[in-house]
Amino acid sequence: MKSQGVDYLLLVYLKERAIQSHYALPIDSVVEVYAKQLEGWPSMAVNGSDAQLWFYQEATERHAECVRHVHAAAVPLATISGKTDPSTGESAAVKTVLAEIERRLQQEAFKNRLGEKYGWRCAVSGNEVREVLDVAHLPGRDWRQHNTVEDGVLLRADLHRLLDSGLATLRDGKFCIEEKALCDHYVDFNGRPIR
Repeated sequence: MKSQGVDYLLLVYLKERAIQSHYALPIDSVVEVYAKQLEGWPSMAVNGSDAQLWFYQEATERHAECVRHVHAAAVPLATISGKTDPSTGESAAVKTVLAEIERRLQQEAFKNRLGEKYGWRCAVSGNEVREVLDVAHLPGRDWRQHNTVEDGVLLRADLHRLLDSGLATLRDGKFCIEEKALCDHYVDFNGRPIR
């Protein structure tokens, strides 16, 4: 990963979809930290189905002291970004990163629900290439509160951008494109029912 320009590994512990803890480790220290964990925590770290770097453990769990290796090597997100809110002394970067993690987790779950509903096909174009499918919230819906299948539609990325930019709308169960965007192949999608 270092060769690809990655300098830090962000570890996030979720419990009931809420972020409980997070740490950023320099990529160069990940292998060393994991080796230290294996020395002191062989039953937990080795017997899992996948190799894992443990950084959070309930205090009541045996061997919980092994997480200290991660804590010792961790770098604050504020240090990485160099951004701190001067009025509170709190890191604006930490809040930004955690909000982005929460948003991405919510969006991934939302996308999976909509993907199942729409059979992993764009509701307008019928495109089945998952890599270009986005979840689009319906007008008046917000990702923080509205993430049920009734709150969105699965769209091809360019059609989603038309919707977000106001160049398309959803009216009466149809995808309607504004006059100035009626060009090229978008003409074919104007007025098409949402499937």
